[in-house]
This record gives sequence, C-alpha cells and structure tokens, in this order.
Amino acid sequence: MTDKGYSRPTRQLPEHLMRDPTHRWRADTGIELVHEEPSWDEFQRIVQNWKRMSPYQKVVSDAKSIELFGCDNMVNAKQLEAKMRLKYQKNLEEDIRLLAPYKNILTSSEQTNNSKLRRIIMSLRQTLKDFFTKIFS
Repeated sequence: MTDKGYSRPTRQLPEHLMRDPTHRWRADTGIELVHEEPSWDEFQRIVQNWKRMSPYQKVVSDAKSIELFGCDNMVNAKQLEAKMRLKYQKNLEEDIRLLAPYKNILTSSEQTNNSKLRRIIMSLRQTLKDFFTKIFS
C-alpha cells in the first residue's frame, strides 16, 4: 500500500483468473484496471483503488483500458455502474413480480393481503432508493 492508500493488485491469483487478460495484466503490472466484478462492493473497491494511483499509473492503466474495453477507466466505470444499477433494478422488479402470486398466503383477508403486499413493495422500493442514494453519494 502506498502513502495515498493505493493497494497493489495481488500477484497470486487462482488459475481461472490468470487466464483472464484483465486480471493477468493487473497481477503482472501491479496497476489497477477498472473492470466488471460480480459484487458492487468489490467493484467500488477497485474504482477507489484506481483513483489512489499515481498519475503515471493512471496513464498506463487508461492505455490498457482503451486496448481491452475501448475506453478509459472512468468512462468504463460509469458504463459498468449503469449496467449494475440496471441489473439491480431488473432483479428487484422480478422479485416484486414473483411476490404477487403469493399475496394470498400472507393473511386470510383480501384487503389485508393487498395492504401487506403494498407494504412489501414499498419496502423494496425504499431499498432500491437507498441503494441508488449510496451509489451517487
């Protein structure tokens, strides 16, 4: 870790990651490269780590990003963030859709069922709102 908090990508990777050009380049050079990750937290860690690099490292990383992804790291980060937000929203909409058929098992009263389903949906919407607030803050 540097005095700015930059943490060099690890040299030791599992075999399947060593076959991936992005992970292999990061391991070989010790320079961060913004790329898609399965989790929001890991993606954010990589973006923040990239921001802590020296100007020289950023230039080298941007050149590799353009080679691999057709854009620099910050453009790639914005595109990946949008993709992750859309995926999260679609997953939430699917969860809401999947809940609808089960509203009758929530209680015996139809009026109460609709009320509880509305509360569940509102809770899911609040979760989505909180998620987006966290992304943009």
